[in-house]
Amino acid sequence: MQLVLKSIKYMATLSEETHCYTATLWLDGKRVAAVSNHGHGGPDMQHFTDADAEKRIVAHFAAMPPSDMGLMMHDVPFMSQPDLESWCGERVTDFLILRDVRRVTARKVMGMVGEAELTWANKPADLDKVAADGKTIRGAIVAKYPDIIILNGLDDAAILAAVGRGES
Repeated sequence: MQLVLKSIKYMATLSEETHCYTATLWLDGKRVAAVSNHGHGGPDMQHFTDADAEKRIVAHFAAMPPSDMGLMMHDVPFMSQPDLESWCGERVTDFLILRDVRRVTARKVMGMVGEAELTWANKPADLDKVAADGKTIRGAIVAKYPDIIILNGLDDAAILAAVGRGES
């Protein structure tokens, strides 16, 4: 089953407690629903155009094991059953991260060392140019920060992994 959230439109000024967004949901290459949230803390609206697809998606998430939310309630880990709404929220978060990283990496060099974001005013096109001394900007950055992951030129999956989002 391949689920994809496309045509995401995010309204930051309307996002209060949750993401305010609209998007289309695709299942195995076919548009099956319009999803959205008004951003006031309420649930997503899911308008399916294919009842069979809705049943398949609900069954898919119901078959997943509960996930640890990283919270404790009375010394017991708080678990949550994955569902389409939480999945959509994660995809919108990924969309926002990628949008912000692309904006920065279009004009600067950006890297991650652990959870720290670092940027340099150097032009991304100059990152691998060899200077007269035989060094590159990338080489100088890596020499100073050996654990750095330079985000310029990475694909979406690699960027999300570098910022700790990985596959979810």
